Amino acid sequence: MTASEYLAQGRRLEQRILYFTRQLADLRSVEDGVAAVRADRERTGGSGSDPAFVKILERIWEMQERIRRDMELQVRLHRQIGEVVAQLLNPDYRLALCCHYLEGRSAEDTALLLHVSSRTVKRWCRKGLEIIELPEDAIDISAPQKTG
Repeated sequence: MTASEYLAQGRRLEQRILYFTRQLADLRSVEDGVAAVRADRERTGGSGSDPAFVKILERIWEMQERIRRDMELQVRLHRQIGEVVAQLLNPDYRLALCCHYLEGRSAEDTALLLHVSSRTVKRWCRKGLEIIELPEDAIDISAPQKTG
């Protein structure tokens, strides 16, 4: 994995968590609808067991677990990335890499923030990526994670 790919994982993981959070909200909306139908059935003397409702609840639980695991991974990854970037001696390189990779800012936004040109920001990022050293135990979000 390159330094750029490693640092970009933070934003990718954040997007993945947001995606699953939206899916979870959709599932909860479906759950509300199924629960209302189930309540009507129970009130009118229908069957109390509804496999569709149970299946939705199971999917919600699985989605919540996935989000929880990804959020724990995100905390570990951000901590590790912070330690890696902090090892850079040049504060300009550190700041440019943090703005771009951790905060998701474009070179132009970072340039405005730092009062330099976007070309300078790109150069700082490039130079920082050239000298950054990844840890031996670098987290890879595409690899299966050990569950605790």
